[in-house]
Amino acid sequence: MTGEDLTKSIDELKRICFKGNYEKLPVYPRYVTHKISIRIVRLLLHTSITPNQITLFSIVAGMTSCILLATAIPIYFFIGALILELYYVIDAVDGQLARYKKLSSMTGGYFDYVSNYLVHPCVFFCIGLGILRCSGNILPIVFAFSASVSVTLISVFSECKYNVFVSAIKKASSVKVKKIDGGEKSEVRLSAPRYLFSLLHKLCTYPTIMNGIVLVAVFNLFVPDFKIATFEFSLPYILVIFYGLSCPLVFFAKLAYFIRTRGMEKEFSDTFDVC
Repeated sequence: MTGEDLTKSIDELKRICFKGNYEKLPVYPRYVTHKISIRIVRLLLHTSITPNQITLFSIVAGMTSCILLATAIPIYFFIGALILELYYVIDAVDGQLARYKKLSSMTGGYFDYVSNYLVHPCVFFCIGLGILRCSGNILPIVFAFSASVSVTLISVFSECKYNVFVSAIKKASSVKVKKIDGGEKSEVRLSAPRYLFSLLHKLCTYPTIMNGIVLVAVFNLFVPDFKIATFEFSLPYILVIFYGLSCPLVFFAKLAYFIRTRGMEKEFSDTFDVC
């Protein structure tokens, strides 16, 4: 790296790494995750570290977090939750570094996607495993398994859709991508049920899941166990019950709505002209 690279301003790095779309990012990445990740990228500009090495390190961080969450010991659970936040930051670094160093590739993107599918399902399962080890109650692991599978299904929802798109494109003799309007989307007022579903859907995706685990970990330091009637609970236990019920509901509701409204055909026709 040249001396010029070492003196890159944060604003200049944002322009290069986010291609001018930084202000369009969701609130949490824009004000938290990517504010940290872009500064890590700046430190790595003059090193020989590759984006794929960063992705591998993010997997190590994510799995370390899962191991600590599985202990169910409040202080270790808290440290595991913090490392999960670190994993999410590192997961953003690889793509930004690849764009700056012009090392972006389909293989690197594939590796990045796979890393998420390695870590995300393990989080809930390990939390449930920790509760099982401490309480001997098998119910938490059932809810944790439900949450793990459903979180993965919610994540692959779009990937399955894109697989169908690719299959249709391969069969077409010619394909033209329609011009996408880059202007501001008009604000649509949702009905109360759709608003509640949108809120529940957001709760069942990252980074909201991760932030919820951090909040539970903080309170769990001070109130590790409590009783409701004759039942003894912990906050991690309530967490896996909530997600074990909510995530399947979100996935199947989303799937049913998409099939009933033929959303696949509509989105494809809105994006591509094929013949």
